[in-house]
Amino acid sequence: MLLALERRVINLEESMGDMRDTIKVVEGHTDKLDSMKEKLREFVLESLYSNVEAMQRMFYSTMDKLKVRDDALDSTVMALNE
Repeated sequence: MLLALERRVINLEESMGDMRDTIKVVEGHTDKLDSMKEKLREFVLESLYSNVEAMQRMFYSTMDKLKVRDDALDSTVMALNE
């Protein structure tokens, strides 16, 4: 009976060693996933910021064109009123 218990203890110790190895592997994968998640986050933020800048440039360009047209329209209306 003592021999059977010793075998069980040995099996448990081996299982614990295997579990430690598995935990290390999982932690390694978790670290890689965290790193990938951070890189993806940075990429998305950079892309969004780039898109915002492009939209702002387009907006300001359109505003400038509309301002020129508004000024021309004001000039035309003033000329017609005279």
